[in-house]
Amino acid sequence: MAPVKRGLYANINAKQKRQAAQKAAGRKVEPTRKVGSPGAPTKKAFIQSAKTAKKPIKKSRA
Repeated sequence: MAPVKRGLYANINAKQKRQAAQKAAGRKVEPTRKVGSPGAPTKKAFIQSAKTAKKPIKKSRA
């Protein structure tokens, strides 16, 4: 079986955690790509990830 690819939001969350750790350590922070730059997620990628997102679990009010 092929390994499962991580999703767009998993990648974004991982990068934010790396950036926070770099900032806390006093190192130079890895930059986030700007909209439209090569390698940055496209609008199409965000639309596709919204289609495959898991629905939040509603909490019961007991």
